[in-house]
Amino acid sequence: MEVLVSSKFYLSGLLSLLCLCLLAGCRSGGEAREVDLLIVGGTVIDPASRSVVRDAAVAIDAGVIVAAGQLDARAFKALRTLDASGKFIVPAFVDMHLHWGTGTFVEGDHVVETTLARSLYYGVTRILNMGSNAASPSEIDGFRSKLAAGEWQGPKIYAVGSLLTVPSSHPTTTIYSPDVRQRIAEVVAAAPASGPIDLMPLRAVTLLRTPDDARAEVKRLATWGADVIKITIESGPGPFGDDHPQMPRDVVQAVVDAAHDAGIPVIAHISSRDELDVCLDTGVDAAAHAIITGPFDTQLHRRMGESKFFYSVTLNLYDGFLNWTADPTRMDDPFLRETVTDAEVASTQGTQRFFEREREYFGRSGLPPILDHVRAAQQAGAILLTGTDTGNPYAFPGYGVHEELRLMVAGGVSAMDALAASSANAARFFKEERQWGSIAPGQEADLLVLDGDPLADIANTRRIVQVIQRGQPVDRSRLKIAL
Repeated sequence: MEVLVSSKFYLSGLLSLLCLCLLAGCRSGGEAREVDLLIVGGTVIDPASRSVVRDAAVAIDAGVIVAAGQLDARAFKALRTLDASGKFIVPAFVDMHLHWGTGTFVEGDHVVETTLARSLYYGVTRILNMGSNAASPSEIDGFRSKLAAGEWQGPKIYAVGSLLTVPSSHPTTTIYSPDVRQRIAEVVAAAPASGPIDLMPLRAVTLLRTPDDARAEVKRLATWGADVIKITIESGPGPFGDDHPQMPRDVVQAVVDAAHDAGIPVIAHISSRDELDVCLDTGVDAAAHAIITGPFDTQLHRRMGESKFFYSVTLNLYDGFLNWTADPTRMDDPFLRETVTDAEVASTQGTQRFFEREREYFGRSGLPPILDHVRAAQQAGAILLTGTDTGNPYAFPGYGVHEELRLMVAGGVSAMDALAASSANAARFFKEERQWGSIAPGQEADLLVLDGDPLADIANTRRIVQVIQRGQPVDRSRLKIAL
C-alpha cells in the first residue's frame, strides 16, 4: 500500500486510513457490499488528515462515503463505477462569504438560481450566504425548498438571516444606492425609540443600538435557525472613509454571549487592525475579511493562533478591485467564460473608473502586504477559510473560490492548507467535521475529481472532471448557469 503524507500528517488520520484498508481487504473474501457509486484508480487527497493515497478508491452509498483508501474493488458491487485512473479526488469546495450576484453588472430575474448553479458548476457544494439583498429568513427558506424539491440545483445553503450593524454604518450608508439609502433613512426615522430596527424587506439587515437590541435579535435569528450570526464592527470599510459609527464593544460582547449561549458562531465584517482586536477581545469566532490596514505584527498573529481564530480572507475580492479592474483581458479566461455570457463581459468594460477609490486606498503596495499577513496568521495557527464575497464586481460565483485558492498559495500558504481552507476548516467552523469536509467513512460524499494534482499546482483545481454532490455525479452541462 502506497500512502504518502506531509510532514504534518495527523496520526489519527493515518490510523483510520490503515484500518479502513484492512477492513476492505477482509470483506473481499465474502459477499460484496452493494453501493451506489465506486470511484476507482485515483489519488485521494484529504486535507483533513493531510493524507495522499495513490491508486485509491472511494465507495459511496446513500450519499455517504462507506470506504476510502486502497480498497479491493471486488469487495463492492456498485450500481455505477467511475474510473479515476490518473485523476485526483479532493473534497468539494465551500464558499464562506457569498451574496447573490454574477460578479458582473448584469443581474437578471433568476440571479439567485444562477448564483447557485454557477457555484455548483465550479465544484462548490456548500455556501454561507452573508445577508443583505434577498436573504431574509423567509427568502432563504424558499430557496432551500426549491433545492430540496429538485427545482433548482446548487450548493447547500448556510445563512445568517440578517446582517447586524449599527445605524449610519456599513453597509447601509456606504455601498447601497442613493434611493435605497433614502428609504432606509425613512424607516429609521419612523422606528420606535427602542428595540432593533428591522430593514426587511429592503435588505436582510438589522440595526442595533444597545446590548438589549443585540440579545433580542440574536434570539430571533436563533429561533429561526441561523447557522451563523454576522455583525459589522468596522467604521469603514477603508475605501469609504473611517468616519462611520463602529459597533460599540458592549454590543459586540452581547451578540457574542447570546450567540454562543445558543450554540451559534459569530463572524464579523472588519477591515482594520483595531476591529480585529475587538474580535479577539470579545470572543468573536471569525472575521469576514482579512484586515487591510495593520500593523501586521507577531503579537497579533500569535493571538489569532492562540484563539484558533477563523479567517475568511476574501483575497478574491481585493484582487478584483485592484487587478481585474486594471486588466479587462482577464475576462477572457476560458474557465470563467464557461459560465459568464458575452453580455456580462460587455457590462464590465469601461468600469475601471468606478474603483479608483479602492485602488487609491490600497495604494502602491497592493496585495502583497495582505498576502504576507494572511500567511503569517495561518502559520501562527489562525484557521483560514475560503470566502469570495460573491455579489461584488469581479467576485464570480464558484470561480472565485479557485481564485481564492490561487491567491492563498501565491501568498505562501501551502496547497494542502489552501485545500483545507475550502473544505475541512469550514466543516470545523460549523462544528460539523464529523459529517463532511473530509474523505473518510461516514462523511457526506461531496467530492471533486480533478485531471491534475492540485498539490503540484493549485491551478489544477480548475481541471474539473466530475463534481459529486451527496454521492451523485452532477451533470454540469445541464446546470442552469445562464441568467
